[in-house]
This record gives sequence, C-alpha cells and structure tokens, in this order.
Amino acid sequence: MKRHSGIAHGSWLALLALAGQAWAHCVLTESSIALGAAAVKQNTEAHITLRFTGSIDPHGTTMNVVPEHGDARPLRLVFGPGPGDIASTIPRLEAGRYELRYHVLASDGHVTEDSLPIRVIGPE
Repeated sequence: MKRHSGIAHGSWLALLALAGQAWAHCVLTESSIALGAAAVKQNTEAHITLRFTGSIDPHGTTMNVVPEHGDARPLRLVFGPGPGDIASTIPRLEAGRYELRYHVLASDGHVTEDSLPIRVIGPE
C-alpha cells in the first residue's frame, strides 16, 4: 500500500489554488507608454493603450489621472480591438507628477487595480 505525505498533498492543493487565482485576474501585459517611466509633454494630449491578459467588462472598468496633490480626473475609455484592450487620452496637464490609476473588472468578475506613474515635463 502506497502512503502519501500530508504535506506533499497540501502543497499540491495550495499550488492548484494559486494557479487558479493567477488565471482569474486580468494582468497588465503591455502599455503604449513606458511603464514606470512615462514622460508626457506639458499641455499636450497623450494617447495611451493598455493590454490585459483577460477579457474586460466595460461596465466596471475605470481609469483616472491623479495629480500628486489633487483629485482624480476620470478618463473616457475606448475598449478593443482585443478583449483585453483599453485606450484613452490623457488630457493636457501642467508639469508635475501624476498617476494613471486603473480599476479593471474582468468578465469573470475579478478586479485588478493598480497605478502607473506619469511625469509631465515642461518645455525644454
């Protein structure tokens, strides 16, 4: 008779649970602006496209631009062409530091929230 270790069995169950969670959330895989180091020119609109791993529910998905010392400004979103693609236009902003915050609702109901730093630079 073959005996299984309870620890090994528990480890496999934990691994399977984590694998299921990993596939359940939309993960940002691509951005049209450099992640972590985005620089946008002052008083210039900037088009941004984000691509996620899963299908997105437009009714529960939002994106805001947030100044370092100010209130969030909601952005108008365009979905597609792929099921995980979101596009928007960052409005004309004054020089400073901002965050692009997103709240993405996957079509399976899971939520992903995060932010991307954006630096708006003045004239050179």
